[in-house]
Amino acid sequence: MNVSYKYKIMDFEKINMLRILILLGVLVWTEAIPVCPAVDGRNAVYIAHETNCAKFYQCSNGIPYLFDCPVGLEFNPTLNVCDWPWAAGCQTSSTSAPTTSEPDSTEEPDSTEEPDSTEDPNSSDKSSDSSSSSSESESSSSSESDSSENDSEEIVSLRLQAKCSNLENVYMTSHPKYQKKYVICYFGDPIIKECPADFSYDSDIQICVRKIIDSV
Repeated sequence: MNVSYKYKIMDFEKINMLRILILLGVLVWTEAIPVCPAVDGRNAVYIAHETNCAKFYQCSNGIPYLFDCPVGLEFNPTLNVCDWPWAAGCQTSSTSAPTTSEPDSTEEPDSTEEPDSTEDPNSSDKSSDSSSSSSESESSSSSESDSSENDSEEIVSLRLQAKCSNLENVYMTSHPKYQKKYVICYFGDPIIKECPADFSYDSDIQICVRKIIDSV
């Protein structure tokens, strides 16, 4: 056999092997990219992340955008929300359901402590003044927060129209009155959606999020 012909066969085999490797790499890379609908519909489309339970994709105009759930929560593909890890059902998560520990009942309070006899006699007046001022500030803040909830349906409708003023795109936005609801602006048409119980809409990551109550 001609030596040059033999080397040509070896080069041809190397080229074919390189083509196969490149094709396999392209296939693996393509499978890792989530596929979104080319056109947005009247419902939001979410896709779970391939390896990270705390991440998810939201589809917009055929493009998947990556978001992170708040700290301590994971994406729930069944409800399309950021949920407790044990309720999210993520297969790559090893987080178990939270457990509550009971306080130690054998501990006895210290009975040797004596009251402080140097207490300022005006402290009670000061505390009453501070409590009254704090209650006034709380009442004023609560009245401000409830102002949106007391808006009439006409005002809410006007705010919805303002939020969905873009007639050329489909996008999500918060509800002008309720935290539990959100709005899908479908080419200028506001479509009101509601989060599940114990969830509220997070406009930063555009998804319903489990309410986390900090312990005092």
